Order: sequence, then C-alpha cells, then structure tokens
Amino acid sequence: MYRNVVNDYKIELVAGEAGLTNEVKWVHMVENEEISSFLDGQEIVFTTGIGISSDEELLSLIKHNVKNGASGMVINKGPYIKRITKEMVDYCNKSGFPLFAVPWEEKMARIMKVFSFYILEEEKKKIELSSAIKNAILSSNQEVLFLPTLEKYGFKPQGNFRVALFDVVDNSKLPQIKKDLEFLLENKNLDVAITVMEDVIFILFSNFNNQIITQLNKEIEEIIHLKYKNVHYFFSIGGEINQLQAIKKSYKQALFVQKVLKNKKFGFYEDIGAYQVLFELSYTSGVRSFVTTNLDVLSNYDLVKNTNYTEVLRLYIESNGSVMEVADKLYLHRNTINYRISRIEELMNCNLDEFNTRLNIALAFMLLDVFGNEST
Repeated sequence: MYRNVVNDYKIELVAGEAGLTNEVKWVHMVENEEISSFLDGQEIVFTTGIGISSDEELLSLIKHNVKNGASGMVINKGPYIKRITKEMVDYCNKSGFPLFAVPWEEKMARIMKVFSFYILEEEKKKIELSSAIKNAILSSNQEVLFLPTLEKYGFKPQGNFRVALFDVVDNSKLPQIKKDLEFLLENKNLDVAITVMEDVIFILFSNFNNQIITQLNKEIEEIIHLKYKNVHYFFSIGGEINQLQAIKKSYKQALFVQKVLKNKKFGFYEDIGAYQVLFELSYTSGVRSFVTTNLDVLSNYDLVKNTNYTEVLRLYIESNGSVMEVADKLYLHRNTINYRISRIEELMNCNLDEFNTRLNIALAFMLLDVFGNEST
C-alpha cells in the first residue's frame, strides 16, 4: 500500500521497515492515548499532534498504538510535531512498527482516502481470487466460476502456470507467514495469486521460471529462521500446466509431492522421479494384489511377532543393499542386520540380491506411499 502512494504524495517511511508486511484493515485518526485505546487492531493511525505537547508524549502515543495493535502510524509534521526523535525511530525499528512522516502542506484527508481505497480494493481482490481458486479446485469443470475472475486480475487462459503449497505445522503462525510471503512475492513483481485452503497457503504462479521459485524458497527459509525460530514447513511445487483449466491437476501434484518428499522442506513435482508415473495410476485390484504379493507376508509376520522386518527391508532397499547404512540408521550392529535380512529372505522365499526382486519390492513400497491404506 505504501508503494502505491509514495509516488503521488509526500510520504516518507522513517522507521519500522520490517513491519511493512503488517496487515491493515482500516485507517483511524488518533490524537491522544485515550483515542488509541479504542483501536480494534490492524489499523493505520494518523495524527497531526494537536493533542501532543512534547517529544515524550509523542513517544508515549507511539507505544500505546503499538500496544493496542496498530499496524503503523502516519505523523503530520508541522506546527504541533516538529521532529521525530532518534528514540522514536529506534523504538519503531525494534518493534517492527512502520512510522511515516508527512509534511504539513500535504492534506492528510487525501492520504487517508487513498489508503482506505487501497484497503477496500485489496480486500475485494483477495476475496474474489480466493473464491476463484477454490472453484478451480472444487468445480474445475465449471470454468465460468473461476476463469473470468482470474482473467480480470491478469491471468490469461493460456500460459505457463504452477500451483505451490506452503504447509506450516504451527497453524498459529500461518496468517503472518502468509503476509510475509505476499510481501516477498510483491517485491519480486511475480504474477501470483495467494490464498489459504484447509490451513495450507496456496500460490498460483504465472510466467515464472524454476530458478526464481528456488531462490524464493531460500529467502523463505531465511525468514522462517529469523522470525519464527525454524518452525517446520513444507513448500511443494506441482507440475507445470499450460492452461488455467488445469489448476486442479497441478494442485493435486503439489499435494502428492508433499506426500512423497515428506522428509524434505522443498521440492518440485519433477523431483519425485518414478513417482510421477505412479501419480497417473488409479487404485485397482491389480495394484492391491501387487502390494499384497510383495509385502503382506512380512507385514503380517511383524504384526504377529512384534518385529520390524518391514522397516528393515525398506531401509535395505532404499540403501541399495548396504547393510552398514541400515545398521547406522537403526543404531544396530551389522551382524544383527545381516541376520534379519537372511530371516526376511526365508519368510518371503526370495533372494534380495536379484534385481527383479528388489525392483518389485521397491515398487510395492512406492505404491504403498501413493495409495496408503487403500493398497493394504
């Protein structure tokens, strides 16, 4: 919002740049601490200083506005407020509270009007885009419910698009992380739409390249580290599509990436390798039969005998038959692993040194990842 008015009005950001991502719901005129107490939160407050007689009183008003949840403050410098002190600047920087200065000759009412206009327009845009994206996922065969709105906000029906999902374990951090992402994306001048669906941040990229998304992830990781104490997240990117009608496909692919690359923080659909082929499969009796044939003997034995042979087998396959690597991961002696591998071969009546045997078992585990309990 600040960038939208800075070129047309004499308004200067004096302090609190880190808070430019703060959400703003409305504007409010606040001339003293009593009026500040009536704030609902997330307002930009304006003051001419008419009720202030000293630097100390102005600093106190700033602190009260922060305490009462204001998103930022615009000060009208002139006969009542002649200066903004270093103490005020330091406090606002430390608090991440944007402090703006406007010269006396600039009409505050006009700036308030422009701020109000942008707040309403931005809210309208968010609501319409959020509704369009949800319709593209839930009612993908009814294009009239989402294509006109997406076109209205600059998304052409043909192009290159990807859906990205940003999932945060701590949902209490989700609203502010979403604001940080919006600010970051806006600074990069990327064509994106962003909303929240089922406690996951949904991003539609248009006219992008993968290098930009990869760099974006690095910057997100830095923000998470600095502001949120390394809260756990996963940033998954669906496959590229050439039509907006296919948003649902890229969305499902992004969900699938989360499922397959669950131990990583970031990944493209192309990173999941052979799982891309399995993504196109439907769950059938043939799929179930294949998994059952290759894994049920062992999983049933584990269930009855309370062993972990299925886990050992999976690690053995994933480690390309390295007994030492499996032993290290399970904190066991290699002789123990050798014994369990031999026992697994006996139970399954197979030779794990054979390529086709390993291939079938690996594929069965992959199908288990894809279809979960459906395949058991």
